[in-house]
Amino acid sequence: MLAKIKNPIVVITTDVLTAVNLVSELQYYVRNSEINKIRYFPDWETLPYDIFSPYQDIISERLKILFELTNLSSGILVVPITTLMHRLLPINHLLANAFSLDIGQKINLEDFKNKLSQQGYNFVTQVTEHGEVSIRGSLIDIYPMGESKPFRV
Repeated sequence: MLAKIKNPIVVITTDVLTAVNLVSELQYYVRNSEINKIRYFPDWETLPYDIFSPYQDIISERLKILFELTNLSSGILVVPITTLMHRLLPINHLLANAFSLDIGQKINLEDFKNKLSQQGYNFVTQVTEHGEVSIRGSLIDIYPMGESKPFRV
């Protein structure tokens, strides 16, 4: 089904529940190899004047989707209308602050710590949530936004 789609498609729904249900239904009708081409861009799930911040998992998922959109050539993105009513992070800012680590790559620990600090990572003794990092000697545990599990470097 999705193999015939040559450009990304954005589907706007009336609310979050409709979006979640639509993603589930679309995934039911595609092959397993195409499931990752159907994406849901989550709402903040907070009101404009709430005194608390969105969940780290939601922030992480939104950043992951935004970063994936920079390279998306086909697929379906399902978005509730309430999500579209909020401004998004400028793409230049996202790309300028994203980083990747390669196997065998050597890094300057002080520069890396400074970069993580500037990006708002919390330095903790044990990593349990998105946006946390623990550095013990040359051992670095980091839970990047957009990832399902933390990494050890």
